[in-house]
Formats: sequence, structure tokens, C-alpha cells
Amino acid sequence: MEVKKIVNDNDKKEYAQIAEEGTDSSPEIEVLYPEEKKSSYEAFKFKLASFIVKYKNPLLVFSLILANYLYISCDQICPYFNDEDCVVKFMMPNAPIWIVKMTIVAIIFMTIILLGFLYKRIHIGFSIFAVINVIYLTLYYDNVIDHRRYGQIFGLFLQLELGALFFLFFLVRSISFCCKKSRRLTCILWPLGLFILFSCIYFGRVNDACAHWDAGLGGERINNDIYCKVEHPKVCGYDIIDGLMDLSIFMSCSKSKPNFNLMKQWYGAAADAPIIGFPRMEFAGNENRVDDKIQKFVFDNLVPLNSLDDPKAEDLEVFIDQRDKENVHVVMDLKRNETLVEERSKIQKDSIVKNILVLYVDTLSRPRAFKKLKKTMKWFDKFYNKKSDERESYQFLKFHSITPYTQNNVMAAFYGEAPPTNIKEHIPPPPAEPKKSHIKNFKEAGYITGRAFDMCDTSPLFIDRDLKLYFEDVPYDHEGNTIACDPQYYPPNSHLGMWVGPFSDIRRCLYGKDMYQYVIDYADQFWRTYATEKKFFTAEFIDAHESTQEVVTYLDDSLAGFLEGLEKENLLEDTLIMFWSDHGLHLPSFSDLFSQDAKAIERALPTLILTLPKTINNEYRVAVKGNQQKLVSAYQIHELFLGLAEGPHSSHISKSIMGDLPQLTCEDIRVSNQPCFCNYP
Repeated sequence: MEVKKIVNDNDKKEYAQIAEEGTDSSPEIEVLYPEEKKSSYEAFKFKLASFIVKYKNPLLVFSLILANYLYISCDQICPYFNDEDCVVKFMMPNAPIWIVKMTIVAIIFMTIILLGFLYKRIHIGFSIFAVINVIYLTLYYDNVIDHRRYGQIFGLFLQLELGALFFLFFLVRSISFCCKKSRRLTCILWPLGLFILFSCIYFGRVNDACAHWDAGLGGERINNDIYCKVEHPKVCGYDIIDGLMDLSIFMSCSKSKPNFNLMKQWYGAAADAPIIGFPRMEFAGNENRVDDKIQKFVFDNLVPLNSLDDPKAEDLEVFIDQRDKENVHVVMDLKRNETLVEERSKIQKDSIVKNILVLYVDTLSRPRAFKKLKKTMKWFDKFYNKKSDERESYQFLKFHSITPYTQNNVMAAFYGEAPPTNIKEHIPPPPAEPKKSHIKNFKEAGYITGRAFDMCDTSPLFIDRDLKLYFEDVPYDHEGNTIACDPQYYPPNSHLGMWVGPFSDIRRCLYGKDMYQYVIDYADQFWRTYATEKKFFTAEFIDAHESTQEVVTYLDDSLAGFLEGLEKENLLEDTLIMFWSDHGLHLPSFSDLFSQDAKAIERALPTLILTLPKTINNEYRVAVKGNQQKLVSAYQIHELFLGLAEGPHSSHISKSIMGDLPQLTCEDIRVSNQPCFCNYP
């Protein structure tokens, strides 16, 4: 290779031209200054430039390796069990280090991308590789976001940093370019343009973002009476970015196609059958109703069928019909159990209400419910403080979560007791008999029970088999969640991804429908199949359990339509409807960067709405109305479940959300592992 020597100032122009071209065929450069100039800044600068030009390719490779190393080194698993400890003891101490590392990573990638695409100083292949590398790290490399694992948030943070750096770069470059054209005009127009832009953002989204944060049904707000005051956030981050993070805006589940290779891999011989029948999860043994066994039980017990009339389909309820490969779809065929009807009808027990419909949306705060499920909230709203011959709605504006975790809140509602934070640590020996399930109470009271969930689980106990030593796991009479175990929706090796699974940031599609639709279809069939019987059904949805808080929006039309359909056909007579959630968002999200206080408050204030039929005793409706601004928790829901099952003479009703409750405190509802946002004056 030719060596170009620069020995005096006359060669500087030629060197500058060579450095500007920066091609692979450029000659090597050796700077030979007289001895007296070797220590000068200019000599150092030229030597550095010479070194960079000479070794640019190895330097680029090293930079890419360094960027990947720094990024991967940030992606660690929290060593503590619960989220609160992870935030305080793990995330906060490491945050400054992570920010520095991620900033270096962003600068490296931006520099390589600009040098190739904009300045043409390096081979374009390096820039293309850098773009692909960024896409892989931010969207595919360990893009999990769950308790103790935060891979996805690092990807989101890197995207944000790159976006900010590119914005600043092109802003400065644009201002510099305009200054060369007209310095005076630039000094006037650029500040004016930025002022208008930020004014539009501020007045369009920021200024009034919290205006309706505390509003509920009928426009009623928190803190309008003598009961405890709930802190109002100063910046409502979720409302500021509302709609901007919707990654599903161009998606249509009707166009989703089956992955036959994946079906073949996990469904085995059954994958080739015209119709695949799913086993009844409620008939699975107790040993199969735990986290690592549920999906395997489904796969091992699939039934290949030639038609839906096949005798082997007689007692099955969920099918994949793939007789037409271009129109593979799920069939729900809930089977009425006459033996069960006869058995439960013999139980003559006075009940407060004949039918109970529970709608549960995981990870949904009250403000998000009103923002994201507008049609559903409108349905409840039309029965709020309005005269109706059928029913009346009530809301619990200060319904407070016990912890930021699902299991503790749900088990407090179902069993009246939250499990230990870690079942492996210091806990008392198991009791002689496990704590009774609320489902068993309803069965013993003559109710036919059913459940559907768009997640591959069986109950709050499915997470840890040791919990079953302390809490009784009673199957519902009908369980319609087996389709959620399909490997295309619930990947057996990892169901925590960003792009697929029950916690993904996009719509969850399967066989031409949203996953939540199968829950609604099953619930609708159950309600109609046992139209005249005494029944309890819970429809559960995981759609809000993701960092953007946008996916749950798509549930709204179908859920509101389900309620409207039952209402129009008079199928909600003598029916109590409860809409509730366990807590607000606890996953890291973009809003965390500027709205931590709002997140903490919303996380502690989930949704709780109750609709009572007018057939119910008036004293209950008066009591419920008086509790709407009182502090309540999942423990008061548990008392309600016990009271509804036992009947009007139950002592539990008075301690429930339908009883005349005293002014409870944070200690009374046993808030732990998070702040309590109910402060008495």
C-alpha cells in the first residue's frame, strides 16, 4: 500500500482531502514533523487522525463489540424476590451506571450510522450492520419484562436515547445550515418554531393531562367527602403519551395465520387431524394444575377428531377446526351438564342474588379503565345514579391494592389471606386442612361455576405447587382456558416476550381472532347454556399486563358488546356484576421517565365497580352507596364472596363492600410492600 508522508504545512490540504474521502483504497498516512513540532496539539491531532484512518476498520469492529458488551452487561436479573426490593435495592443503585453505559452504547451506534449513511467516511456495511444490531438488541434480545427481569425496558431506553441523540444532532445541523443562509432569520424563526412546537405539546397533552384523572362514573371524583384523601399526581404520564405507544395500530387479528410447523412440533400426531380436541382442564388431576405441568397436560391429552360429531368429542368443549387450511378457526361448544344441574338444584339455599358475573382485568388502574375501556365504562355508567328498573352501578374510588403483585391481591380476594412473599422462606408449617376456596363455597351453595382466562393457567395457585399445602385448589365446573396454551400464543420455552405471548406489547392474535374473544365467547355460551340456573362465572383478561397500556384498548368493543347483548336479551336478571382488577401497572414503561408519582399512585388504585340488580334488598344498595368513597381492598371482596355464597344471614356481608363499613385504615386492609395513598386529614 502506498504511504503518504506529510512533512510540512503545505501538505495539509492534500491530507485533508485524503481524510475527507476516507475510502478503503486511501494511502496510509505518516506524519513526519520536525522535532520541535512533535509535541504540539496540531501534531497530536494529525497523528490521531492518521491512526484512525489507518486502523478504522478494527476500531469499528471494536466499537460494535464494546457497544454490545455494555448493553448486555446491563441486562441482569434482580437477585431479590419482590418488585419493591428490586426497585429500592437493585434498580436505583444501578440506574446511574446503566444510564452511563446505555448513553455510550447510543453514541457508538449513532456515530457509526452517521459516518456511513450521512458522511460516507466508512464502508456502508458497518452502518447497515449497526442498524440491524440496534433492532436486534432493542426488539429481540431478551425482550422480556417481568418480575425481576427488565430486558425489554433496556431496549426501550436505548430506542429513546437514540431518538433523542438523532433529534439533537439534526436540530443543531439544521440550525447551523440555516445560519449560513441567513443568520438573522434563523435567530428569529428557529426559536419561534421551537416555541410553537413545545407549546402545542404542552397545551395539547401536558397541561390538562390530569384534568380527569380522578373522575369516575357519573363524573364523580375522589376526595369529595370526609373520607381519606388520595394524593393527586402532578404529572399524568400515561395520559401524556396516551395512544402514542400503540404498536398494534396497523394489526388485524382477522389476518393472522396458523403456524403449522409449530403445531406439528408441539401437537405431534394430533396436528394432522382435521379437528383437534382440547382436554377439559377441570378434569386434570391436582398434580397437573401447576405452572410447569398445565401446558404439558394439554399437549399430552389432545384428541384427534374427524368431525365435531365424533363420539370422542362428546365431552370436549374447545376445538381447532382445520378441515379448511385457509380458514383454521377455534370452535367453542360448551356442554350442558344435566347431572350437574340436577345435583345443584337439590341444594335449597337462600341466596342474596341468583347469578354472579365477575369481570377481571389484570393490571388495570381506575384511571386507565376509564381511558382505555370507554364503551365498557359507559355501559356501567348508564346505571349510575340513574333510575332503572333493572340494576344500579356503584364504584369504589379508593379501592386499594395490598401489594403491586397479582397473586397477593387475588388470593386475598379468593381465600381471605395473601401468601408469603416467598414460599421457600420462613413460613409456618402447613395447616391440617388447606384454606377453603371461594369456588367451593359457591358450589356448596348450589351455584354452577365457570371460568375462562386468556392465559395458560388454572388458578392463583398455579405458580407454586407448595402453595397447595396451604390453599385448596378447587376446579370450576367449566374451564375454558385451554386454547390459551396453544404454542403459537404461549411459547413453551418463553412466554414472556415482547412480540408474542400473554404479556406482549401488541395484540394477541390466534386463529383469526384476538385471544380475549375466546374468553368472551366461552363466557357467553356458559351464560346462555345455564340461562335459568343459579350460576357464578368469572371472565379474566391479561390484556393490560404490558408496558404500553395500549393493548387493553382493543378489548373494549367486545366486552361492551358482550354486556349489551346479555342485557338486550334479558339474560342479566337477578345478576350481580363485578368489574375489578388487582393493581395498576407495575412494569417499567416510557412514562416512568417523567411521571413516577402517577405510576406509584395508579399502581395502588385498581378498578372496582359493582352493579346490583333492583331485586336485591334495598339495605344492601344503601350500604354499598355509602362505601364508594371509603378505603377498601381485596379482603372486603373476599367477605363479599363468602356472604353471597352463604346467603342473607351471613355475618360476612357486614364486613364486605356491601356492608356498613367503618372508616378503614391502611393497616386495616393490610397494605404492604408499597406506599398507601389514603391519608386522613
